[in-house]
Amino acid sequence: RKENLVFSLVCRQKQAAKLLEEDELKAVIVFQSNLGETVLPSRERLRRKSVFQRAYNGRRMVSSPQVSLFVLPKDTKDSKLNKYWKPMVGFVVSKKTSKSACRRNKVKRQAREAYRLISQAVFRGDREQPRLNIWYAMVFVIHPNALNSSFSQIKSAVESCLMRADKKFVQAKRQR
Repeated sequence: RKENLVFSLVCRQKQAAKLLEEDELKAVIVFQSNLGETVLPSRERLRRKSVFQRAYNGRRMVSSPQVSLFVLPKDTKDSKLNKYWKPMVGFVVSKKTSKSACRRNKVKRQAREAYRLISQAVFRGDREQPRLNIWYAMVFVIHPNALNSSFSQIKSAVESCLMRADKKFVQAKRQR
Protein backbone atom coordinates (compact mmCIF):
# COMPACT_ATOMS: atom_id res chain seq x y z
CA ARG A 1 0.00 0.00 0.00
CA LYS A 2 2.90 2.39 0.73
CA GLU A 3 4.38 1.84 -2.76
CA ASN A 4 1.09 2.97 -4.29
CA LEU A 5 1.15 6.07 -2.13
CA VAL A 6 4.48 7.23 -3.56
CA PHE A 7 2.70 7.92 -6.83
CA SER A 8 -0.15 9.65 -5.10
CA LEU A 9 2.30 11.93 -3.26
CA VAL A 10 3.07 13.62 -6.50
CA CYS A 11 -0.60 14.06 -7.38
CA ARG A 12 -2.40 14.35 -4.06
CA GLN A 13 -0.16 15.05 -1.09
CA LYS A 14 -3.00 15.99 1.24
CA GLN A 15 -4.80 12.68 0.84
CA ALA A 16 -1.58 10.73 1.30
CA ALA A 17 -0.81 12.66 4.48
CA LYS A 18 -4.10 11.51 5.99
CA LEU A 19 -3.32 7.85 5.23
CA LEU A 20 0.24 7.84 6.50
CA GLU A 21 1.66 9.06 9.74
CA GLU A 22 3.68 12.25 9.44
CA ASP A 23 7.08 10.55 10.00
CA GLU A 24 6.39 7.91 7.37
CA LEU A 25 5.31 10.61 4.93
CA LYS A 26 8.61 12.45 5.40
CA ALA A 27 10.54 9.23 4.85
CA VAL A 28 8.66 8.50 1.61
CA ILE A 29 9.26 12.04 0.32
CA VAL A 30 12.98 11.86 1.15
CA PHE A 31 13.20 8.44 -0.52
CA GLN A 32 11.43 9.79 -3.59
CA SER A 33 13.68 12.86 -3.89
CA ASN A 34 16.91 10.88 -3.39
CA LEU A 35 15.94 8.22 -5.91
CA GLY A 36 16.70 10.48 -8.86
CA GLU A 37 20.24 11.11 -7.62
CA THR A 38 21.21 7.46 -7.25
CA VAL A 39 20.34 6.09 -10.67
CA LEU A 40 21.95 6.68 -14.03
CA PRO A 41 19.39 8.79 -15.95
CA SER A 42 17.57 6.97 -18.73
CA ARG A 43 18.67 9.53 -21.33
CA GLU A 44 22.29 8.49 -20.61
CA ARG A 45 21.64 4.75 -20.92
CA LEU A 46 22.66 3.09 -24.14
CA ARG A 47 20.04 0.64 -25.38
CA ARG A 48 20.26 0.44 -29.15
CA LYS A 49 22.02 -2.57 -30.61
CA SER A 50 23.23 -0.53 -33.59
CA VAL A 51 25.12 1.91 -31.33
CA PHE A 52 26.70 -0.98 -29.41
CA GLN A 53 27.85 -2.43 -32.74
CA ARG A 54 29.23 0.92 -33.91
CA ALA A 55 31.26 1.20 -30.70
CA TYR A 56 32.63 -2.34 -31.08
CA ASN A 57 33.41 -1.88 -34.78
CA GLY A 58 35.15 1.45 -34.14
CA ARG A 59 37.96 -0.49 -32.42
CA ARG A 60 38.70 2.28 -29.96
CA MET A 61 39.25 0.28 -26.82
CA VAL A 62 41.16 0.48 -23.56
CA SER A 63 41.23 -2.31 -21.05
CA SER A 64 41.96 -3.16 -17.43
CA PRO A 65 41.76 -6.52 -15.62
CA GLN A 66 38.16 -5.83 -14.54
CA VAL A 67 36.74 -3.73 -17.39
CA SER A 68 37.19 -2.94 -21.08
CA LEU A 69 35.91 0.33 -22.48
CA PHE A 70 34.84 0.87 -26.09
CA VAL A 71 34.32 4.51 -27.03
CA LEU A 72 32.55 6.16 -29.93
CA PRO A 73 33.53 9.83 -30.46
CA LYS A 74 30.86 12.36 -31.34
CA ASP A 75 30.85 14.87 -34.15
CA THR A 76 32.42 18.11 -33.00
CA LYS A 77 30.53 20.32 -35.46
CA ASP A 78 28.26 21.91 -32.86
CA SER A 79 30.70 23.31 -30.30
CA LYS A 80 28.00 25.10 -28.26
CA LEU A 81 26.62 21.79 -26.97
CA ASN A 82 30.03 20.28 -26.15
CA LYS A 83 30.06 21.62 -22.60
CA TYR A 84 26.67 20.17 -21.66
CA TRP A 85 26.69 16.92 -23.65
CA LYS A 86 26.47 13.71 -21.62
CA PRO A 87 27.38 10.50 -23.45
CA MET A 88 25.23 7.40 -23.63
CA VAL A 89 26.68 4.53 -21.63
CA GLY A 90 26.13 0.78 -21.87
CA PHE A 91 27.29 -1.99 -19.57
CA VAL A 92 27.75 -5.56 -20.80
CA VAL A 93 28.39 -8.74 -18.80
CA SER A 94 28.30 -11.92 -20.86
CA LYS A 95 27.09 -15.30 -19.73
CA LYS A 96 30.65 -16.46 -20.27
CA THR A 97 31.62 -14.21 -17.33
CA SER A 98 29.10 -15.83 -14.99
CA LYS A 99 26.18 -18.17 -15.54
CA SER A 100 24.33 -16.59 -12.61
CA ALA A 101 22.16 -13.63 -13.65
CA CYS A 102 22.24 -12.39 -10.07
CA ARG A 103 26.06 -12.09 -10.09
CA ARG A 104 26.06 -10.51 -13.56
CA ASN A 105 23.48 -7.92 -12.52
CA LYS A 106 25.31 -7.15 -9.28
CA VAL A 107 28.62 -6.40 -10.98
CA LYS A 108 26.80 -4.41 -13.67
CA ARG A 109 25.11 -2.28 -10.99
CA GLN A 110 28.46 -1.70 -9.31
CA ALA A 111 30.08 -0.59 -12.57
CA ARG A 112 27.12 1.64 -13.39
CA GLU A 113 27.28 3.27 -9.97
CA ALA A 114 31.05 3.78 -10.27
CA TYR A 115 30.55 5.52 -13.62
CA ARG A 116 27.67 7.60 -12.24
CA LEU A 117 29.79 8.87 -9.33
CA ILE A 118 32.67 9.79 -11.64
CA SER A 119 30.43 11.51 -14.20
CA GLN A 120 28.58 13.40 -11.47
CA ALA A 121 31.87 14.79 -10.16
CA VAL A 122 32.98 15.77 -13.67
CA PHE A 123 29.76 17.54 -14.65
CA ARG A 124 29.44 19.31 -11.29
CA GLY A 125 32.90 20.77 -11.89
CA ASP A 126 34.64 18.97 -9.03
CA ARG A 127 37.02 17.28 -11.47
CA GLU A 128 38.63 18.29 -14.75
CA GLN A 129 39.53 14.82 -15.98
CA PRO A 130 38.30 12.60 -17.56
CA ARG A 131 36.47 14.65 -20.18
CA LEU A 132 33.24 12.81 -20.88
CA ASN A 133 31.52 15.28 -23.19
CA ILE A 134 33.74 14.28 -26.13
CA TRP A 135 32.14 10.84 -26.46
CA TYR A 136 28.88 10.00 -28.17
CA ALA A 137 28.68 6.54 -26.60
CA MET A 138 30.71 4.34 -24.27
CA VAL A 139 30.38 0.60 -23.72
CA PHE A 140 31.87 -1.01 -20.63
CA VAL A 141 32.48 -4.75 -21.03
CA ILE A 142 32.95 -6.34 -17.63
CA HIS A 143 35.44 -9.21 -17.23
CA PRO A 144 35.33 -12.21 -14.85
CA ASN A 145 37.92 -10.58 -12.55
CA ALA A 146 35.32 -7.97 -11.61
CA LEU A 147 33.12 -10.61 -9.97
CA ASN A 148 35.63 -11.04 -7.14
CA SER A 149 36.59 -7.36 -6.94
CA SER A 150 35.39 -4.83 -4.41
CA PHE A 151 33.45 -1.73 -5.39
CA SER A 152 36.53 0.48 -4.91
CA GLN A 153 38.54 -1.73 -7.28
CA ILE A 154 35.77 -1.59 -9.90
CA LYS A 155 35.51 2.18 -9.51
CA SER A 156 39.26 2.64 -9.96
CA ALA A 157 39.20 0.36 -13.03
CA VAL A 158 36.35 2.37 -14.59
CA GLU A 159 38.15 5.61 -13.80
CA SER A 160 41.48 4.41 -15.22
CA CYS A 161 39.78 3.25 -18.43
CA LEU A 162 38.14 6.66 -18.85
CA MET A 163 41.44 8.47 -18.26
CA ARG A 164 43.36 6.24 -20.65
CA ALA A 165 40.71 6.60 -23.35
CA ASP A 166 41.00 10.36 -23.02
CA LYS A 167 44.79 10.21 -23.35
CA LYS A 168 44.90 7.60 -26.08
CA PHE A 169 42.22 8.86 -28.44
CA VAL A 170 41.85 12.59 -27.77
CA GLN A 171 45.22 13.94 -26.71
CA ALA A 172 47.04 11.78 -29.28
CA LYS A 173 44.75 13.20 -31.99
CA ARG A 174 45.58 16.77 -30.95
CA GLN A 175 49.34 16.13 -31.12
CA ARG A 176 49.14 15.00 -34.77
